[in-house]
Amino acid sequence: MPSQRFLVCLLVALASGAAALTHELLWTRRLVDILGASGEATSLVLGCFFFGLSLGSAAASRFVSRLTDAWKSLAVVEIAIALLALPSLFLPHVTEWIWPVLGPELLNSWAGMAVKLIVSCLVVIPPSTAMGMTLPILIVAIEKSASSHRGANVLVYAFNTLGGALGLLVTSAWLLDAFGVYGSMLVAVATNLTVAAAAWALRSPTSESAKPERVKRIPKVKQRPESLSPKLRLFVAGLSGCIVLAMEVVAIRMLSLVVASSFQASSSVLLSVILMLGIAALFVPLLVRILPSLRWQLLTVLSLAAVGSALSPSLLFDRTDQLIDVSNLVAMDGRSLDSALDLQLEVLSIALVSIGPSLLLAGLVFPILLASVAQEETSLTGRHWAILLAINGIGGLTGAILAEYLVIPSLGIYGGMLAVGVMQAVTAVGIALALKEWKLMAPGLIAGSVCLALIPRSRDIPYVTPRSTYNFAVEETLFGKDGVCLIVDSERHGRGILQNNQYILGSTKSFDEQRRQVLIPLLLHAPASDVDNSDAVTQVCCLGLATGMSAGAALDFDEHCHVTAIELSPTVVVAAREYFAEENRGIVTSPRASVVVEDARTYIASVRNRFDVIAGDLYRPYGSGEGRLYSIEHFRNVRAALRPGGIYCQWIPAYQVTEEHFKIIAATFRQAFDDAALLRIDSASGYPQLGLMGTKDAEIDWDEVQARCETLKARGVGDKTMHDVNFIKSAYVGRLSEQYLAGAPLNTLNNVLLEIKAGLHRATLNPRLPTGKLGGQSYLQGESWQAFSSRVDEITVN
Repeated sequence: MPSQRFLVCLLVALASGAAALTHELLWTRRLVDILGASGEATSLVLGCFFFGLSLGSAAASRFVSRLTDAWKSLAVVEIAIALLALPSLFLPHVTEWIWPVLGPELLNSWAGMAVKLIVSCLVVIPPSTAMGMTLPILIVAIEKSASSHRGANVLVYAFNTLGGALGLLVTSAWLLDAFGVYGSMLVAVATNLTVAAAAWALRSPTSESAKPERVKRIPKVKQRPESLSPKLRLFVAGLSGCIVLAMEVVAIRMLSLVVASSFQASSSVLLSVILMLGIAALFVPLLVRILPSLRWQLLTVLSLAAVGSALSPSLLFDRTDQLIDVSNLVAMDGRSLDSALDLQLEVLSIALVSIGPSLLLAGLVFPILLASVAQEETSLTGRHWAILLAINGIGGLTGAILAEYLVIPSLGIYGGMLAVGVMQAVTAVGIALALKEWKLMAPGLIAGSVCLALIPRSRDIPYVTPRSTYNFAVEETLFGKDGVCLIVDSERHGRGILQNNQYILGSTKSFDEQRRQVLIPLLLHAPASDVDNSDAVTQVCCLGLATGMSAGAALDFDEHCHVTAIELSPTVVVAAREYFAEENRGIVTSPRASVVVEDARTYIASVRNRFDVIAGDLYRPYGSGEGRLYSIEHFRNVRAALRPGGIYCQWIPAYQVTEEHFKIIAATFRQAFDDAALLRIDSASGYPQLGLMGTKDAEIDWDEVQARCETLKARGVGDKTMHDVNFIKSAYVGRLSEQYLAGAPLNTLNNVLLEIKAGLHRATLNPRLPTGKLGGQSYLQGESWQAFSSRVDEITVN
């Protein structure tokens, strides 16, 4: 049995890994809040994190073999992580001046990307560099205190990785809900300090003179003398990191097709990947016993992993009953879950069956290399581990970039996973060639043949469920670093954009309803009387493009309107340009419009006194990163972006919020716009909308509104509701009641309250149920919508 001291060492490794992945998750979240929810911003954070880890491991390789008291050094490093992580706590306040100084033009240029890179580097690289030192130092500490326990090294690596999974689980399932981003960061810092205290307690009292503790040896199996050369071992370590991170990126995209979109669900997918990598490391001692030859271990694992990767799209399709039905807004294929933990377990069950086999096998490669170092009789194990970790980290960074920017956009999600399988097979063949052992090429060649044979099957797997009640016909499939964008058609909704099998970004049969989102605020807009409007140009900003039908309405409203449309996804911009140009009035190429590919919150934060009308699209409150667009920081920036007399209308999908969620949004909106008013539009399609309207020192002139309605009627612009001032008056319910909103919490970047609550509701409950075990409320649709509408006198004041 391992000694108590060694068990404490494993707990230290576990806690250190938990703190590291908690920090990484929160840094990503924090920097997405600051830099935007674009793929580039997320990639910057991931890239800086892996670069820092590699830098730290490389630095550790220079000094780790000379440490006299590794536990003391570990304590110092953990304290350094805690201190270096502190600046991220104050990031929103420290950086809020950057975007207005930069301005929207520079933001969307090389200068904007450079600023994002610098901010990411300053926040992430220093603490992640310290993190990269922890595992090599920990290995040396254990080696010095238990020198004969060689097999313990891989066990420590496994526990460190499993600790990362634990950190993700606790943070996404409990910490963020309980303490918000700020409080969760403090918990992560406290964990680092706890690890430091434990390491300090484990330090050698007399350093070199202390006699190493003897613990039971894990049986050591000698490698054959023809083990890999140091250069080949480093090359395989880099390839292993590249393959695993590429697989992780593609797997997350693939699982996102079948997991209800939310922050909790996205975290659950990442948790599943990290957990399986940790479990893989636990199997290494068993594998070493079964296959003593390092060469056969690597070739067998890589070949089997290649087949598993190629089969994973089919396994996913079969496990999830042919993908989720996007028309049935329910969690996890219709089953109601009771908690975030239930969600984690459900996602894990899907991941284990689909990508589990390939990830477990691929995750064995690097621990096998680490075990081969531990099998060698050397006092430089810690140094060798540090070098391998550094190379593996660089490989991981390379794989993540290749997967996001090259593999997925060119081959798609299923094709990307197949490409990962081919790469694993090629790696197995390459190792055999490097060793000049021709017979060892057979496993890799067989695996590669299986991958190639599965290409037709991967092309046949749909990206939308064939059993959908929408009965979608897919006209075109577009791939980008943000996933898959389908141009679909159905009898019920007409042509539209379906993104990642999750959400329909507008459709032709809701043409008039979408155009109202811009036409109504344009009708209600009344410029301040003291404003010089001699340029006669009405500047309109649409936060979200989608099909472009909403933004295109502004081009019809008035020939003097200029439209700026902000869209996060470049793939969606392509779809709007190529497939909806007639419906959106050619807005992507119009000389009276500018389409900016950028995060809406980041763009608006860079603008001051520019727009007369700003219309916010129907953001999903539960969507990962979208809750920021309902934050107090964003609403205040929108007000600052308005010209005097300007108007802002934020539309809310009532069918995706409970009344609790609406109160949070409305109370937050009212903090930025004290004249906040409620708009309400019933929908013939059964998807009602709410709107929050605020102005910058202006009042509605109903005579002017009537004149504008008559002008639209004469010009034949808009549907008949936009020609009737009485419809506009009925849509304008009144100003929000302060009494109704009393006690409602505010949504901020620090607490991410709305995204956590709405995400948990969306991911764990059937929104169509009249009550739920968590929220006790249903979405504002059907009977709930009617009940809500009947209480407008309580909600607003005239």
